[in-house]
Amino acid sequence: MIDGEPWFCLPDVCSPLGLDPGQVVKRLDDEVVTIHPIPDRLGRKQNTRFNNEDGLYDTIIERRKPVSIKKMRGSAPMTGGAPSSLLR
Repeated sequence: MIDGEPWFCLPDVCSPLGLDPGQVVKRLDDEVVTIHPIPDRLGRKQNTRFNNEDGLYDTIIERRKPVSIKKMRGSAPMTGGAPSSLLR
């Protein structure tokens, strides 16, 4: 959550879709992407790209490679969004 709104880590969204976050961010509008610092394993702040819910859907819909639902189920759990029963 950033400012009370759900945001999704762009590399985590892109990974199961087989997408390069650097290329995806070029296709997304500026208002759906932000950079937010998060700590790494050593406690250092790392600037990471996040996209909001609209950007999440844009990323999934705009994907260029077919991905199986089974592979998507194995990815990180969703924060909000569709109930898990819809993914079964």
